[in-house]
Amino acid sequence: MQQQLTAPYSPQQNSVVERRNQTVMAMARYLLKARVVPRTFWGEAVSTVVFILNRSPTKALKNKTPYEAWHSEKPAVNFMRTFGGIAHVKVTRPHAGKLDDRSIKMVFVGCEPGSKAYRVYDPASGKLHIARDAVFDEAKGWNWAEHGDGGVPDTFTVEYTVRATTAG
Repeated sequence: MQQQLTAPYSPQQNSVVERRNQTVMAMARYLLKARVVPRTFWGEAVSTVVFILNRSPTKALKNKTPYEAWHSEKPAVNFMRTFGGIAHVKVTRPHAGKLDDRSIKMVFVGCEPGSKAYRVYDPASGKLHIARDAVFDEAKGWNWAEHGDGGVPDTFTVEYTVRATTAG
């Protein structure tokens, strides 16, 4: 391998990367438009696109996936879901009442890197949660217009829920 540098502000010198960036942005734009997801989630859409592309076969690797080339094993894709689809996330708060809801309706916005968890946005609280226990209704998307964009701010908080376990 040999490192080759390009002149500053001359992206045309690296046409392969520029083409890939165009592909990523076109796919991200489509993910947002397909479910009418607000632009605030552009970063989540880009992360999801890269996640998908790394698990998709490419001619450059003789129909292997980038994941497969790097890890020497085929990637699992059975857990992947439709971006912008409805996710009913299991409520994990302690001491829930017998008649309390057992799930919260949220919006799927991606997979959490390094785990088998999902990234889901709760329009009611304005927070993005990392959750494992969810049931998906991929045929439906959140009606952002009806809910006034769900009060989506320019930024949002990512909230990690950690379940305490006792050894015994």
